[in-house]
Amino acid sequence: MTFAIILILTLIGCEAIPNGLPDWARAEDEVYSYWIAIINRQYELAKCYCITDGVWYNKTDEWEEYINTNSEGEASILIYRPSFYEQAEEI
Repeated sequence: MTFAIILILTLIGCEAIPNGLPDWARAEDEVYSYWIAIINRQYELAKCYCITDGVWYNKTDEWEEYINTNSEGEASILIYRPSFYEQAEEI
């Protein structure tokens, strides 16, 4: 029975979260997924990676408006994980 449930979840696109993954790695993966969704203009998907009515959940609508206002049609940007993890600024 458990195998059938895992198989169904895998086939519909749900990812299993590895048990041994530390909390910081899971949080980092959620942040990365949020930004990938924003970049690909999948704003409702981006909200799925946020706490409902949290700061970044509400910020998603602002990002949508900003991107739609300042872009001229379709755009695609790829961020590769190595550059995503590089420290950009230290405060």
